[in-house]
Amino acid sequence: MRTDAPRRSCRAGRLWDPLSAWPAGRRWLWLALAALVLVQAGPRFLRSLRPQLGQGTDFVQDWISARCLLEGEPVYTRLEGPIERHLGLRVPPGSLTIGYNAHPPTSVLLAVPFAGLDYYDASVAWNLLSLAALVVSLGLVLWQLHLPFSAWSVLPLVTLLLICAPLRYQVALVQLNLFLLLLVTGAWVADRTGRPTWAGVLIGAATAIKVFPGLLFLYLAARRQWRGLVAGMVTLAALTGLSVAVMGVDAYRTYVREVLPNLQAFRGSWHNHSLVGPWALLFAPEFEETAANLAAATVHSPDNASYNCFDATPVFPTRPLWHSPATAAWGAAVCRTLVVAMLLVLVWRSRSPEQQDLAFGLTVTAMLLVSPLTWEHYFLLLLAPWALVWVRLPASTLARALFMALTTVLWLDPVLLWESWLPATMQNLRQVWGVATPLHSVTILSLPCYALLGLFVFLLVLWRRASIGEENV
Repeated sequence: MRTDAPRRSCRAGRLWDPLSAWPAGRRWLWLALAALVLVQAGPRFLRSLRPQLGQGTDFVQDWISARCLLEGEPVYTRLEGPIERHLGLRVPPGSLTIGYNAHPPTSVLLAVPFAGLDYYDASVAWNLLSLAALVVSLGLVLWQLHLPFSAWSVLPLVTLLLICAPLRYQVALVQLNLFLLLLVTGAWVADRTGRPTWAGVLIGAATAIKVFPGLLFLYLAARRQWRGLVAGMVTLAALTGLSVAVMGVDAYRTYVREVLPNLQAFRGSWHNHSLVGPWALLFAPEFEETAANLAAATVHSPDNASYNCFDATPVFPTRPLWHSPATAAWGAAVCRTLVVAMLLVLVWRSRSPEQQDLAFGLTVTAMLLVSPLTWEHYFLLLLAPWALVWVRLPASTLARALFMALTTVLWLDPVLLWESWLPATMQNLRQVWGVATPLHSVTILSLPCYALLGLFVFLLVLWRRASIGEENV
């Protein structure tokens, strides 16, 4: 049944503000914080909208692939040659960590409208459109949850956004996530207002751009939203077919055969915060603590003046508990299966609008937990789940402290913590971190993963409370 009216949310008076302990001075405290953050971080954030000369970003892969497409060249080709032709920078042969565009073919279509621009201008345009998508997503959440917003609300909003490490990574790397955020948030709005077909279309589009949002199809299936599920599958097939028609089957063949296997190495990166990350760090790290691996990771022929562009991917030497890729794979598989199984049961049993709301938030959070790779900038996709917890946050001190703790971990840059325990050095123009022990792997390196699990548990507890309330009606 279609329901056009937004669902009821918590009253504005129950929203928790950590600065509300001094109600009379709350606005002035936020004003002081906003002024301080604007002075300290504002200029740096504005400069980050445009990459510096020679600075690599994730967007450069899609931009180069789009240019190759327009010039009739293979979309997935080794990047060294296109970088020299289109950016005028020479890369030592074979020095790039992957060497190919790591994004799916459909994501290249998004970059085609920017391919006619200079790379640096294209990055600025992409970032500005991404920020516009963020504004729309925020507006959708405010509208759906009936959150109060006034001129004074700009102060905490600006403060929190400028100190948000996932947003800074998003902008500095010129990433895709804010477009995905708009699609996922739009799917949430469509679902909660009784428009399953539109929810499916938006989920299908998000899955075509990046594979991991495909977990949201399980939400539609468990909800028995068959129209939405079919609409999503048709959208995914149509966008994939369009990509094949434009780029050819070889683009997908190269992506599957050449690109995806190379991405396996990043599962043990310190920046991978999915459930796969801790298992990979303990049993199959990206770079084990061996002289051979470290030497291989840092050789770039930097003394050769003919090269002016080098792979800047940091090296994360990690001492495993013991080397066992099979243990890492099976341990991660068991944890991911448990999360998905629990999720399906909860979504299936969701009956009330509030339960369904929380079930969608659980699905988005689980989406990041079970993804093979979850970088810090993926946390931007948690906007709706985080807001759903905030508007229902219990008044207890313990609940608020835990919510503040997990928000802080998800919001701040983990590198700040790493620098205190595992200082990095520069070796052959590449950052090499100190060696992480198994104790580091299960503590400071896994904190963001634990925070994701904490948000999942918060949503689970709130879902259970909604279920008990429904039973008592």
